[in-house]
Amino acid sequence: MFSQAIHHHWRNAKRVIGDGWNGAVKLAGQFDQGMRMSRRLFGALQPALDQYAGPGHSKNVMEGFKKYDETRSDVMQGYSNVEHHYNRIRRAVPELNLG
Repeated sequence: MFSQAIHHHWRNAKRVIGDGWNGAVKLAGQFDQGMRMSRRLFGALQPALDQYAGPGHSKNVMEGFKKYDETRSDVMQGYSNVEHHYNRIRRAVPELNLG
């Protein structure tokens, strides 16, 4: 009886954590897609912005895209680390039924 309750709670915890992880990955992918689209849009509008607003404004936006790329690289490295540890634990302790 006690073992069944623990098993039930473990399954629920795995589901909640897995759903949260998958939702976060999906949201990050959508945000990244939006940033790629914004970059292309800015690239298409940049000549007009430089002509009418001056070249100084483009520099700030390009610095923002550069910061985003640096942050994205850090996040992807963290994602890779989490996946590595998850797979290591999954192989080491198959009784947990992690995947």
